[in-house]
Amino acid sequence: MNKKKKGFERLLCLDLSLNSTGFVVLDVNRKTSELLIQKIGTTDTTKKKDWGEKYEIIYNQMVYLRESVIPDSLIIERPFMRFEIPTRALLGALGMVRLAFKGFKEPVFISPNHIKKILGGHGHAKKYMVKERLEEMFPEVEFRNDDESDALGVAVTYLIDEGVL
Repeated sequence: MNKKKKGFERLLCLDLSLNSTGFVVLDVNRKTSELLIQKIGTTDTTKKKDWGEKYEIIYNQMVYLRESVIPDSLIIERPFMRFEIPTRALLGALGMVRLAFKGFKEPVFISPNHIKKILGGHGHAKKYMVKERLEEMFPEVEFRNDDESDALGVAVTYLIDEGVL
């Protein structure tokens, strides 16, 4: 991980999932709108069957990111509430993130529909539409999965909302 340049803010942006949490670390200069993507990845818990094991992996990865990345801000795609059991599971993952970032300033939450509206043109855009827009904006980035592109979508939407992009 590169050292943060003077005048830059470091963001850690998350697309929470119980199977594969996507994350992106980027540095942004709000005055010049310069973005430096430092790291994109996922926390893979697909092989674990037990929620407790998945939560432990997510928690440990978040502690590692907090200590190694040292973000200034945490931006998270807001979990959507659809079905009871997946919702409970996802809220547990959010709890692990909050525990790992205990004492850190309150995260910013961005709704999935808002990300789709900003990057896909409307609130019910398909994932591939958002991903295609991100690939246009960042042709040098190769996404290994949708979770990585979703995490970058969280970041870009936040920066557009903030007037940086």
